Amino acid sequence: MKKYNLIRIGILGLAFFGMNHAALASKKITAEKILEKVHQKVKSIQTLEADFEETFHWVMIDEKQTFSGKLYIGEGDKFRLQTAGQVIVSDGKTLWTYDAGKKQVLIDAVDQSGNDLLPRRLLLKFQKDYRAKLIKEDTIDKRLCYVLELVSESEDVFIPKMTVWIDKQTWLTKKLRYEDVNQNITIYQLGKIKINRKIAENIFRYKIPPDVQVIDMRE
Repeated sequence: MKKYNLIRIGILGLAFFGMNHAALASKKITAEKILEKVHQKVKSIQTLEADFEETFHWVMIDEKQTFSGKLYIGEGDKFRLQTAGQVIVSDGKTLWTYDAGKKQVLIDAVDQSGNDLLPRRLLLKFQKDYRAKLIKEDTIDKRLCYVLELVSESEDVFIPKMTVWIDKQTWLTKKLRYEDVNQNITIYQLGKIKINRKIAENIFRYKIPPDVQVIDMRE
């Protein structure tokens, strides 16, 4: 579950960080050109906050769940993902995961939590470990988008393939879809992205509520 949560956060980070650079506007745009700019863009972003809607389709029982949330990303490994049922927070050193249903908080050290799955680092991992291809154009919310497909170089991964819809005018991601190794499908709709605005430091620290179970996994 901890690894799934980090993958989820990382994927959102990939969506928000990637593909928002107007210098890419070109009739001959390619996936390779997009990826060249992604790394530069990550370096230029100090902070980010955005809304998202997540839909998860559990294929085995044909059940869908949809919920909304908020993501904040700060410098280094600072981030906060918040939904009605869960809060995941990192101050760059400590990782807190709060499950409202279980009334439980897990505490871990960032450097012990699968750090290659954190938002900024996962983006670089996808650049290195996945082949990218520009497959078509599509329209979402009356916005024309490029559709980029990322396919893993390895078969032994949790996410073999991902599809990203990129607004041709703003270069912001409008939608992201991936199918995991169990054939379950996750879709994110993204909006209200704010870049390089000041975010209060207490956003990246978690105040543990009273009357919850605390499990400290740090060595």
